[in-house]
Amino acid sequence: MSNNDELSIKGKLSLEDFLTYNKYHSKKFIKIYFIFSFFILSALFIIIEMPQLLGASLLFSIIVLTPKFILALILSFLVILFVKKIILKRQATKEYESDQLAKIETSYTFNNEGIKQQVRRSNNHYSWSDFRLAIELEEMFLLYVSARKALVLPKRFFSSNDEIESFKNIVSKNMDTSKIKFN
Repeated sequence: MSNNDELSIKGKLSLEDFLTYNKYHSKKFIKIYFIFSFFILSALFIIIEMPQLLGASLLFSIIVLTPKFILALILSFLVILFVKKIILKRQATKEYESDQLAKIETSYTFNNEGIKQQVRRSNNHYSWSDFRLAIELEEMFLLYVSARKALVLPKRFFSSNDEIESFKNIVSKNMDTSKIKFN
């Protein structure tokens, strides 16, 4: 059933959906970890070169430390790639595999009062004030209820572009615009 006041969708989250959500969700962590790694490695290289730099000119110090900073950048990038591609993907896969409800078809009904989520015989109702943030990604919508938890709504759950527009209109009508990040 779909009109401007109410929209119903349903679908099952796939592992790929969960990995996409996790990748987006961990972006801030990855950036912080990259900066932290870079500063730790840079500090380590400065400490190692300290005896050589004592009493040296500024130009000499820059010449000696520049390759070390470049190396710190490269190593930080490699550490982030490892964390992102291996560790976070493995954690997300493990979390998805252990969450039996994530793999069951879920129905959602959106209207001006909020969102009704139905999984098996269980019903959850969210009012619009429960959501901190609504984000549109290329392949999904994320409706955050806390800093680390979101309703993940892949666009493939919607049967048409009209349903996607209807969903965006309902969300835009019922949430503060500062909490909405739609394309």
